[in-house]
Amino acid sequence: MIFLSFALRSPIAPPGHRDHRRRYGAFTFGEMFAAFNTTAIGEISSAVALGIGASLTDGLSPSWKAAQLNPIEVLRYG
Repeated sequence: MIFLSFALRSPIAPPGHRDHRRRYGAFTFGEMFAAFNTTAIGEISSAVALGIGASLTDGLSPSWKAAQLNPIEVLRYG
């Protein structure tokens, strides 16, 4: 938790001056994450959920069909 607190407040630009964030145009990690639009986060999570659902469907369907077959018959004609 201490590392996370430090990482969210630490600047990306190397510190060297009092105003190094303004001088180098740097943001803290917390400021970068605050800049995300909530709509974009919703769209990304929907796309990830759709991709996971499609992957599970495409992966489980052939394996379910193969599990229903008799192995001896499959080896005989396969």
